[in-house]
Amino acid sequence: MTVNPRLGGTVSHGGTIPEAEGPQGGGGPPERAIAVLFFLVTVALVGATLFLSEQHFIDDPLAQAQRGDIAGLDEDSLILRGNLRRALDEVQDKAPRTTIKNLRLAPVSLDMTVRDSNGRQEIVRVDPAYRASTTDFGDSTDAGYPFSAINLSAPAKITKAVARRAGASTDDLDYMVLTESPGFGGGRESYGWSVFLKRDVPIARRQWQAAGNGSDVRKLGAPPRAVLRQQARQQRESRQLQKKIQARSRCFSRAKDAAGVQRCVARFD
Repeated sequence: MTVNPRLGGTVSHGGTIPEAEGPQGGGGPPERAIAVLFFLVTVALVGATLFLSEQHFIDDPLAQAQRGDIAGLDEDSLILRGNLRRALDEVQDKAPRTTIKNLRLAPVSLDMTVRDSNGRQEIVRVDPAYRASTTDFGDSTDAGYPFSAINLSAPAKITKAVARRAGASTDDLDYMVLTESPGFGGGRESYGWSVFLKRDVPIARRQWQAAGNGSDVRKLGAPPRAVLRQQARQQRESRQLQKKIQARSRCFSRAKDAAGVQRCVARFD
């Protein structure tokens, strides 16, 4: 055994000198392992943030509308009865105690001009997320029509009927407008829908109209079904009258005397 003057101790021949311990006593993880762990955690957090952001973009109704993912009778379309009811509720919350002057309905928007009892008008717009915004639109003396005039089931019913008759898809619906016009739908129906399809549909099959309750779907400008029935009845009555007049004339021409004429009068009166 020899003395090591630097260590102040003895070392056996053939032995090794132990390395001095670090300041932490050899217990801490290497710096490289810490850096790798920090990197992995950061990547995971960034990935989760991007996933949530992308998922929100996919599910957000406004983003869906901008991408054209809401059309026709899709689940989020305002054409559907329940969605239309919710959109109208938003309008009435935003502009209470009002009547309707104009209404334009599309799968991704509801635009209405409403009027209060003082004549003040506002344009109310509801987006697919059911957020309502208003814009002042001056004054009007026209009273408008009540919210109760809107048949909530009519837009979807009309969309299906128009698509079938136009040989198109329900996704081809562009928008529809509700108009107050006595006799628009024929008979007692005072409100009617004008329906417009997208430009992908040939122009001859692009414009339609229907009664406010969704019945009597026909080309825009065509007379209501009730008017057509009335015209057909008048034509039948006119033909019957002409036949009666002709038969009476033949009877008179064949009469030989006054008694024969009297018989013709009695027969055709």
